[in-house]
Amino acid sequence: MTSNCEKSLSDQILCPILEGLNATQADCAAIIPSGNANNLLVNKLPSHSGLLTYQAAILCCDPFMNRETFFTELYSRGVRSVSNWPTTIFLEHNFKKAMNNINANPMTEFECLADAMKMGMEAKAFILSLEQGKQAISQGIRDLIVHPGLQIALSEGAQNTLYESLHFMIETLLKIEPTLNVYIYQHTKHEMEAHHKRYRKNPPSISGYVIYQGSE
Repeated sequence: MTSNCEKSLSDQILCPILEGLNATQADCAAIIPSGNANNLLVNKLPSHSGLLTYQAAILCCDPFMNRETFFTELYSRGVRSVSNWPTTIFLEHNFKKAMNNINANPMTEFECLADAMKMGMEAKAFILSLEQGKQAISQGIRDLIVHPGLQIALSEGAQNTLYESLHFMIETLLKIEPTLNVYIYQHTKHEMEAHHKRYRKNPPSISGYVIYQGSE
């Protein structure tokens, strides 16, 4: 995932609202985005030559979004896959309840991604929990990006517990829907390499990783 739209590649998820942010800051910006994320995306998308297609991260809970108009615009600009970022998947307690009152919640995001699929695009849904994964599956989404949670320093034991929990969740989701493609989000390339090395002998059933590429 990258904020650099000018040098974007088809295997990157474009998210210009994260420009200038490191991985930890990007998580915070995902919870409380600053500015008009969707309008910025449209303005930053490269000119579409027909030779390269794009993946884009969108603010699915934008209350001012006309989905049909927005997705038509993205498609005409070469976007063929969308993801829910910035996102509400991290929200908890009173903040979660408050945002739910204005229909800003993971299910709304997955419904939005499902509408994008109806417009001819693919959808990759960021999820944090088993419940969110089930919600995404219920909307016909078959590509999931499992986020390990906000970036904090963990002991080796706590890191092992976190990943074992993620792997168990992934296996559970694959039992529910065997056709899923599941990716694990990693804040840095170093995190990805460490995870891959740690589970080389017994790798999880994933299709790959999504790595944040930003300012460190």
